[in-house]
Amino acid sequence: MRGIVRGGVLVTLLLCSQIAAALEATVKINIETPQRPVVNGATNLPDGTELMITLSRKASNYSAEDKVEVAGGRFRSQKFSQKGSDLNPGRYSVEVLMPFPGVQSAGVRSVIGERGEELTGPLVKHEELGNLVRYVSTFQVGEAADAKADQTARAQEKKDHEKWVRDSCDWILDTTETLRREGKLTGEELTPDERQAKFDNCVKEVSGKKR
Repeated sequence: MRGIVRGGVLVTLLLCSQIAAALEATVKINIETPQRPVVNGATNLPDGTELMITLSRKASNYSAEDKVEVAGGRFRSQKFSQKGSDLNPGRYSVEVLMPFPGVQSAGVRSVIGERGEELTGPLVKHEELGNLVRYVSTFQVGEAADAKADQTARAQEKKDHEKWVRDSCDWILDTTETLRREGKLTGEELTPDERQAKFDNCVKEVSGKKR
């Protein structure tokens, strides 16, 4: 009889330890100074957890992100802006994402599990590489959206992206030529026409990819 009782107690203790190990992830945020927002948040994810905060708004082609680390159950982003100025008025989306457990420290994984298997709750997303935690909300900047300001922002973002594409392709071709001269790559030096053709093809290919 005592053996049965002891066995029952052992099973109960094991079940309790398993239940205690599960962590229902919670995330709460507060947006400070919406025109140049700072995301101030609280979470029960373990200290040291790396989070990615993303702000976005389709109407103005705005997207910016900041990587933060949980400390004392809290996290705080940098101050977001639109190229150093206030954000255009309108509705913005904010996402707080805990990336795959594999990028977290050993200490964090000891709490959430090697693949995030100890995480539970509605914020947990089950992916092939492990469980993520994803929190999404929105906030308002100013009052009504400014269509003219959004058009200007989209045009500037397009211009900046085109410059980034061209600079990137130039860098790729320059680096390839440097490696060729150092004997690390084979092939003949490109003629000006050949280089231009490769540059044009690179710009076309990179521009066609989704960002």
